[in-house]
Amino acid sequence: MAGPSRRAAQRARTLRGKLQRHAHLYYVCDAPEIEDAEYDRLFRELQDLEAAHPELATADSPTRRVGAPVEGGFLPAKHVQAMLSLANIMPPEEPEAFERPHPELEAFFQRLDKQAGREGLLGLEFVAEPKFDGLAISLLYEDGVLMRAATRGDGVTGEDVTANVRTIHSVPLRLLGKAPPRLLEVRGEVYISRDGFRRLNEQAALTDAPGARKPFANPRNAAAGSLRQKDPKVTAERPLDIYCYAVGAMEDGPSVASQDAMLGLLRGWGFRVCDLAQVVTGGEGCFAYYLARCRERAELPYEIDGVVYKINDLALQRSLGQDARAPHWAVAHKFPAQKALAVLEDVGFQVGRTGVVTPVAHLSAVEVGGVMVRRATLHNIKFIDDKGLRIGDKVEVRRAGDVIPKIVRVESKAPSRRARRIRLPDACPVCGSKTQRDEDMLYCTGGLTCDAQVRSSLVHFVSRDAMDIEDMGKEHIAWLVEQGALRRVDDFYRLTEETVRELLERKAQLQRQKDSDRKLELGGRMVRCLQNAEPVAWSELVEALGIKHCRDGENMARLASAFESPAEFLAAGLPAFKELGLPEEAAKSAAQFVRDYPTVESLPKAILAQWLVAIPKVGETTARALAKRFGSLEALRAATLEDLNAMPELNARAKDSVAEFLKMPADAQWEAFSRKSYMELSAQRELPKKIIANIKATRKAELHRLIYALGIREVGRVVARALAHEFENMEKLMEADEERLLEISDIGPVTARNIVEFFKSNQKVVENLLKEVQPQAPVAAATDLSGQTYVLTGTFEAFKRSEAQQALENLGAKAATTVGPKTDAVIAGANPGAAKINKAEELGIRVLDEAELRKLLAAGP
Repeated sequence: MAGPSRRAAQRARTLRGKLQRHAHLYYVCDAPEIEDAEYDRLFRELQDLEAAHPELATADSPTRRVGAPVEGGFLPAKHVQAMLSLANIMPPEEPEAFERPHPELEAFFQRLDKQAGREGLLGLEFVAEPKFDGLAISLLYEDGVLMRAATRGDGVTGEDVTANVRTIHSVPLRLLGKAPPRLLEVRGEVYISRDGFRRLNEQAALTDAPGARKPFANPRNAAAGSLRQKDPKVTAERPLDIYCYAVGAMEDGPSVASQDAMLGLLRGWGFRVCDLAQVVTGGEGCFAYYLARCRERAELPYEIDGVVYKINDLALQRSLGQDARAPHWAVAHKFPAQKALAVLEDVGFQVGRTGVVTPVAHLSAVEVGGVMVRRATLHNIKFIDDKGLRIGDKVEVRRAGDVIPKIVRVESKAPSRRARRIRLPDACPVCGSKTQRDEDMLYCTGGLTCDAQVRSSLVHFVSRDAMDIEDMGKEHIAWLVEQGALRRVDDFYRLTEETVRELLERKAQLQRQKDSDRKLELGGRMVRCLQNAEPVAWSELVEALGIKHCRDGENMARLASAFESPAEFLAAGLPAFKELGLPEEAAKSAAQFVRDYPTVESLPKAILAQWLVAIPKVGETTARALAKRFGSLEALRAATLEDLNAMPELNARAKDSVAEFLKMPADAQWEAFSRKSYMELSAQRELPKKIIANIKATRKAELHRLIYALGIREVGRVVARALAHEFENMEKLMEADEERLLEISDIGPVTARNIVEFFKSNQKVVENLLKEVQPQAPVAAATDLSGQTYVLTGTFEAFKRSEAQQALENLGAKAATTVGPKTDAVIAGANPGAAKINKAEELGIRVLDEAELRKLLAAGP
């Protein structure tokens, strides 16, 4: 077969050049010179030429924008220059303070002034530009041809999404102009315009086939989901666009002295650069730009959530440098929460796990920042009273942090003939028990009988300071509740070893069914990640992190799809996690996780902690402590018994178990980790027997423990102990009225009312519980410590702080957590809290050491 003629090759080059030029004019410059039909004719001609002569096709050909589907997951891609995050300046909460220069912004300029060694920044130039609400991307070109596109990832390594980014017509496959840089790394933001988002969701709404895609929540989620499609053909159907704003790395390219000049180079090479980017002078220029963009925000064709300021002088940028997360020469200035007006159509009430009854506003549908809002938080009862809020009123709705909708004020009152008062429910909407108002909050008094509070009441009942039932953790309780074996606290005492064994084995069997070959492969990849041998994609990392309450497939999928990278996940907070639709417990766990592991560099410790819980007798708290202390399995392997003894978080059983584990060959350890089988091969078989034995051991628990375990509002350990000493048995306590309770020094009117209401609503449950347990009356306390108040701080050699507190309370003393005028002494161990010591010295309160604590405890019976 004859090869292509010189004429055919020349024609293919001409067509590629024409199509590239016209695509740039259409998609980037918005200034087309030819009709769509003419572009399509040229495109088909090039397609036909390449079909007849495949050797004429090049990597940058317009016909190659849509490639084949990705097999497996996205491959890791390391950036030439790290992609940093930006520090944020948050807007003021008060609307009236918005148009005044913000203290955080002034502090940013003061830091620049100090770091730059200048006498003032009045004449300093900045490039100010919109902060797009999209997905950061890095484009790598070699000799002018697009070679790779990668997401931000952890800032060092992202995911290779080249095939999908090639479908975005505003991304040049080949740079315009002659003599391109040998290597060029360009940074930009992929987004979907408001109009494109609307059309995308309209298409989804018209499709009712089984398994059809649901409408996206907002343009950013739509862009993220589109860019991570495994089939580029799907991505090509989505209205993705891009704005480019920076150069990460450049070799053998032109020399420029300013950020503005760099943007000019990008435009010349064919990149789409925002026409709102401009050079401003000093803090006044920056703030004026901020106000202008904020006022026109709703009118822009795309979503922005703030503006970015960058020092224009590139040499000064380099001298100011950066830290591990962000450059010192740039900052993002966020906008206030977006707002809109809606009609309050109704108010519902939902019950949380602690019994709080929260009002929820049902609104006329309104779009706030690209999201359709129909429900919003009403804060608390006081907010309703203070605003005089009525059903039918027109209200202003904001998205807090552009995430959670909330009502902030009443715009206009409804006509009296249409307005309706908001009536607080007299009964819990879940269990029907009486509700009780306590200042700004409304509570369900159902407690142990309320289905909304069942799981939390069971977890509290078994906790250490309550009945202290070991080995009965939250996950076991959740499973037993789901299987119908637990409903009320007295059900613990009717469990049998056979029932627990059967249900836990059923749970383990279901878990094994979920552990597919992919999960085993994930285990191996996590091992290699811990050994720093290869990076791991964010979608896989979510599972390896083992975030508490986020380990089921649905919650992991929400986290995997909502965030582009670990860095983006770590920058989120509780409001963002709730907005994803995570259950409250899962959202709080995710928020706590990012507080525990705030940097990408700390995530290997999180992975290590997740694996270490496979060691028998090592719980999650101990595993986290081991990971924090040693940092890697290699360092843990090198640990001595002295190293383990130095860790107060490890009890004797855990130390022995860890020491035994460390004696295993390395291959056996990794095998145990990757298959998660170590626990199954050891103590797991004995767990049901241990659980029942631990439950049985609490049948004669101290009375104050049982009182505290009931979870009565405002009744903590100190009040529970006072009640136990006063009444000596549960029956007398249940009969006490408010007047009798107020005779006790530690109890005020609110607590007294809570106790009376609790026993009214939960009498049957408590009576059933007393058929199973025989609480022991308190032993008379030593008079030497009765009425004394002590505050403990620091760590002690002979016992844990909680054990010392318990011992003091057993002798009649009160163990408080804060130092005040009524504190008799502060007891300081090693590394005491400076604030408590300083407060004690300020108030003239004695500070005792551990030896003096032992003398106090020895004085008891």
